[in-house]
Order: sequence, then C-alpha cells, then structure tokens
Amino acid sequence: MKRILLLAFAAFAFTNLMVPVSAAEFRPYPNADITPAQWQEYHAKIVQEFGSTAQQYPAQFLVTYMDKQKQMNFAFTTEGHAAHPAWITRLLGQRDGAISIEQIGYFAGDEEPFKALYEQYLELNEQIKQRAAQPASNP
Repeated sequence: MKRILLLAFAAFAFTNLMVPVSAAEFRPYPNADITPAQWQEYHAKIVQEFGSTAQQYPAQFLVTYMDKQKQMNFAFTTEGHAAHPAWITRLLGQRDGAISIEQIGYFAGDEEPFKALYEQYLELNEQIKQRAAQPASNP
C-alpha cells in the first residue's frame, strides 16, 4: 500500500507547479472526531468537485481525489477499511525551497485504526519529502 500511495502522490506532486496554496477546504471541521453524516456530506462534496480524479485502491479500501488547483490530495476510506468512515487530506506546498506537506484527518469510526492510517500517511509524507530533496540523477 505504501509504495502505491507514495507513487501516486509523488506523481501528483511533481506534475504540478509547486507554489504556496490556499487551505480554504483543508480544515472543514474544527475537530478530527466527526459524525458519519459529516463524513458523508464532505465525501459527497469532494466527489462532486473532483470525482474525475478518483483513483481506487481496492486492496487498501481507499479512494483518492485531487484538487490540482489547491494542490490537495484527499484519501477516503471505503467499506471494509478498519478506520471507515475516515479521510486524510494532504496539502502540498513549498517552504524555504523544499517541499512541504501539511496533513489533517477526520474519522467517524474507531479512533485507533484512524490513528494507524494517519501515521501511515505521515510516513509517506516523509518519504516524499526525502525523495524530493535528493538531487535528480542523470541516466
């Protein structure tokens, strides 16, 4: 799972210009612990706006969407994921010449599986930043 998601997000990160972005939809709720209705409402909004960017990861019970304008990636759990219903949003930017990735997440299910998912994405973020910091290799 890590490799697939790392590659998908890295492809997104490096095929778009890296500029500071607005976080208007980055924090739709004040607390991570939300209701199933709030999850459904936000998921529906993201699907409506970014459904054409959907990438399914059935083995991981995840679907991702991308807002290329704001450089945000949304990873929603699907039925069968231990953290469902939950999602992670990552905001790509640049600070002091280096890639930055802000992350936030929301859950309407069990907190422990959500924490594990959140931590997995933090690890992916670090891998992406490390790869981005490496000098490009010439073949």
